[in-house]
Amino acid sequence: MKTFTYFYLIFISLALWACGDNSPQNEQGEKQAPNVVEIETKEPETYPKFKRIVCLGERVIEAVYALGDSSKIVAIDRSYDVFPYLKVPKVGYKSTLKASYILKHRPDAVFMEANIANEEEVAKLKAKNIPCFVFEQGGDLKSAKGFVKSISKKLNKEKQGQKIVAQIDEQFKEVSQILKKRKDSLRVLYVHARGSQALMLAGANTATNGLILLSGAKNAANDYEGMERLSQDEMAYINPDILLMSQKSLDSFEGKIYEALPLTSSFAYRMGRVIILEESELLNFGVNVGKSALKIADQLYRKKSYKPLPLSPVPYTQETPTVTSPSTELEIIDEN
Repeated sequence: MKTFTYFYLIFISLALWACGDNSPQNEQGEKQAPNVVEIETKEPETYPKFKRIVCLGERVIEAVYALGDSSKIVAIDRSYDVFPYLKVPKVGYKSTLKASYILKHRPDAVFMEANIANEEEVAKLKAKNIPCFVFEQGGDLKSAKGFVKSISKKLNKEKQGQKIVAQIDEQFKEVSQILKKRKDSLRVLYVHARGSQALMLAGANTATNGLILLSGAKNAANDYEGMERLSQDEMAYINPDILLMSQKSLDSFEGKIYEALPLTSSFAYRMGRVIILEESELLNFGVNVGKSALKIADQLYRKKSYKPLPLSPVPYTQETPTVTSPSTELEIIDEN
């Protein structure tokens, strides 16, 4: 009987050992964590029909408007003033943007640009079960069309989104025709201004950089990263063929453009080689990217002639002599 009990206990011990921790071991005999299979969360086939949307970021507002859902926008952020037709409240921007301001407008969804709100405030919105859709800013044609497709699906406006994508494709077909058999060395610099003492340039990894490249030119500030302050020395170093600016930037000088020496000292400015678009067309990579690229390409390669801008080292008066600019016709340099 004792012998039977002895063997029985051994059997039980072996069984317990077999059912114990079977974690895989490495070559040193150390236990490794078991493999964990992560379940992918797929995008739903359809989204609820949102009726009250808070939009944060110009590109998002512009897209929702273009898709025909502007009536559903109940609030926007404070960073943009280019939507006078949207008579809705504003809820702050970045450091001043609070979840409580957004929740006040009882949204059933929030559409926002990346980095426009801090993670803590976004987490508060999610804790209230408010869907928050964050859209990254792209820099190429694929990402622009992907943004349109993504936001149109979330709004259940896929047919309208397809029409916008088709329109973008048509606009870039025209850009391709303009650029056909053309290889040149035009270097374009985007200058963002808020008065004569606040000039910035757009380097690599900016929406404007992508727009310049899509229009068939080169970014003269490709050695720089993001938006950086523009000095007179840097302008002399960059020495662009063309300046790209917004009407809002020009208006910010309030008649004192002569004080903006980094701008007026440039060869491109003195030659009158300045392309002017609306700011919303230059800083967004969204529904109007094809339209903006086509406008720039048209100015660069079809018209090739620019309106001379005022140049004077002193404030303008009636006695200010007329400045004679060289020919404004831009010579295209063929690399072949």
